Amino acid sequence: MPPSRPAPSQPPTHVGALVVPALLLIAAPSFAQQAARREGWSVGLFTSFMHFSAAAVATPERAIGPSRSTAIGASAWRAIGPLRIRLSAEHLSARLEVRNADVTITAAEPSLDRTRLAADALLCLARAGQARVTLGAGPALDLWAPGTDPVRARAGVQGELAIEFHLGGVTVVNAIGGGISASPLERDDLPEGYGARKLRSAGVTLAASLDL
Repeated sequence: MPPSRPAPSQPPTHVGALVVPALLLIAAPSFAQQAARREGWSVGLFTSFMHFSAAAVATPERAIGPSRSTAIGASAWRAIGPLRIRLSAEHLSARLEVRNADVTITAAEPSLDRTRLAADALLCLARAGQARVTLGAGPALDLWAPGTDPVRARAGVQGELAIEFHLGGVTVVNAIGGGISASPLERDDLPEGYGARKLRSAGVTLAASLDL
């Protein structure tokens, strides 16, 4: 009987069993850092160039409302699942305008100060490289200070469509948006024949935020 040959040696199976855990341990810090960036807070500053509808109307040609104005504000947001929740506060000073079909009369001094507190939910609609398109909406609370009168609180809603560019830990945003709320004017503020109307606003926003 010919002598039996020894079976070819097999590579130790425990080596392969150790490779996967080792790779996971190496990659774990990177995964943790990415998760932290997604779940962390971002803070930013923004400015908005606002246009307002009439706040009170007598006829389609005769109206009273705030003038165009520039708002400045600050925001903070954090990702929660597929959404980002943003909290913001902004302030602007506007003049009161009396408008008709032929002429607009604007008050010489700012007579309407508005502070807006808002909470928005933002959803990513599309992404390309470091840019993404988002849609946001949420409730808002407007605090109007008309001259020396007491502050008037008005509830409303706002929404925006934005394009964002991510540059390292900084995000630059360009957005168009609008909102609707109750009129800041009351019956005693208005001349005879005028009635308060819901106030609509539209504007363009430029913003920058920093990841913390």
